[in-house]
Amino acid sequence: MRHESWSVLLIILAVAGCLGFGFRAKAQAQNRVVKVVAVSDSDGPLVIDARGDDVTFRQRHAKTVAITFSEPLTQQLSTNFSNFNVHAGTNFNTRINFTNVLYNFTTAPRIFLFMSDARWVHGSNYFVVMNNVADFKGNLIAPNTRVPVCWEVASGGLRCSPLPADPPFDQLVLSIKRQGAARVVSWPSRFGGYSLEYEIDFDSSLLWLTVSNQANPYVSTLGEGVRLFRLHKR
Repeated sequence: MRHESWSVLLIILAVAGCLGFGFRAKAQAQNRVVKVVAVSDSDGPLVIDARGDDVTFRQRHAKTVAITFSEPLTQQLSTNFSNFNVHAGTNFNTRINFTNVLYNFTTAPRIFLFMSDARWVHGSNYFVVMNNVADFKGNLIAPNTRVPVCWEVASGGLRCSPLPADPPFDQLVLSIKRQGAARVVSWPSRFGGYSLEYEIDFDSSLLWLTVSNQANPYVSTLGEGVRLFRLHKR
């Protein structure tokens, strides 16, 4: 299409030249073809940081962790309790309870988790596991995204908690089982940051697509036809 447009323009200029018309450089520039390429957004939101006892809420004596994201979120999808798990230490054995989830983007897209657990102690080691947090276009964060909780220290800067190490890679097994009229796809939640993707009818010429709901386990209806699933880490 662009080649044809330039061809037409060149023909017009050639005919005009034969007829004795003159074109100024400015007029020629106004006839240039401009191609605008739209870039699609298919990536989910990223976490910038997670801080314990945010300064604003510390004044209210609230136990909180403030999670800041790279872009605005879809509040209705992102503030469900089930999207967040807070763990103490460096393993998944101790889970911290919280009572409320608040979304606020006055200065930055930020979610506050309000703790109701005596084990939430300022300066201790915690990490947050997140699922189904979505941006305005519905793109989801990578499943089981793990983020260390960081604390402000008196000398300035932050001290961030260590993250648990992934188990041996050979333990990452994608399980698919039938449950009534559905297929249930799951994998160990101890592995963080993996997205579930699928391909239709084992056709190698098709692209891998990301499933719309990155829940673990993921439920796929049998009416969707033959699908091949895989895990992909960003």
